[in-house]
Amino acid sequence: MFTKKKHLLIAITTFDHDALRVSVPMLGCIKQKFSVLIYNDNPDIQLEKKHIRKLGWRGPLTIINGDKNLGELGARLEIIKICSEQPFDWITFMDDDDMIISVDVPNVDDNIFAVLQDAHIINTSHVEVLKIMFTHAVPTDTDKTGPNFDIRGTWIRPKYLKEFIMFFEPLSQQFNQIAKGIKTRFPTGAVLWHGINIAVKANHPDVHPMYMNQTNYISIRVGNAKSKYGIKNCPIDTKGDLSKTTIEKFSELFELAAKQNMVASDK
Repeated sequence: MFTKKKHLLIAITTFDHDALRVSVPMLGCIKQKFSVLIYNDNPDIQLEKKHIRKLGWRGPLTIINGDKNLGELGARLEIIKICSEQPFDWITFMDDDDMIISVDVPNVDDNIFAVLQDAHIINTSHVEVLKIMFTHAVPTDTDKTGPNFDIRGTWIRPKYLKEFIMFFEPLSQQFNQIAKGIKTRFPTGAVLWHGINIAVKANHPDVHPMYMNQTNYISIRVGNAKSKYGIKNCPIDTKGDLSKTTIEKFSELFELAAKQNMVASDK
C-alpha cells in the first residue's frame, strides 16, 4: 500500500524561531525520506540552515526568509503559493510548535487530491508532549484524537494548491475584509482547507479527498497564552463556536465564487 516511492514536502511557517525546537527534532526521528521547506515570517531575524541542522534535521531543506511580516494568514498563503510550484508528489503543512510523527501516504488513484489523517490534540500537560518527544508514542488515555479537517497534516497534490491560489486571488480583498472583522485568532488551516475543497469540487467534480485512519499530526495547545503570532487568542470556552462561525463565513465567500466561476465557464 505504501511501497511506491513518493516525493514529499513538509512546509512550515514560523515567526518565533524557538518554537522550531518542538517541530524540527521530531521530523528528524522519522525514518522515511522527505523534504522540509520553512518560511520565516520574521524579517528581523534571519533563519539559517545551520540553526535547523542543530535541531536534528539532516535531510533536504529550503529556508525562505520573508522581507516583511505578513502575519499568520499572509504567511500561510505565501507558503501555499511557493509550494504549489514545487516538483513534489504530495505536500503538507504544519505549525512550528506542533509535531508530525508520520509521513505515510498510501498509493491512491489520480482522482484523490488529498489524504486526510487524524490529529491528536494535547491541551492538558507538557508531560504528554515529552512522552511523544522521547518515546515517539502517541498518548491515547488523555486529550483527544480525531479526523483533521485542516491543511496542517493533510497531504495535498501541488497542482490543486496552484489551482486554489488562482481561485483565491480575485477573492483576496473580500477575504481580508472578513478577516479584519475577526478580532481573535481563527483556524487559518481549517478555513483554507475548506477553500481548497470548494475550489477543487468546482473544477473537478470527480476528484475528492480520502480519509486514512492513522494519526500523523500532533496539535499542541498546552497553556493559556494570551496571543500567538501577534494576534489575541480566543477564550477556550468560546473557541469552538467562533471557529465554526468563522469557517462558515469564509465558506460562503468560497461557495459564491465557485458558483460564479461555474456560471461564467458555461457562457
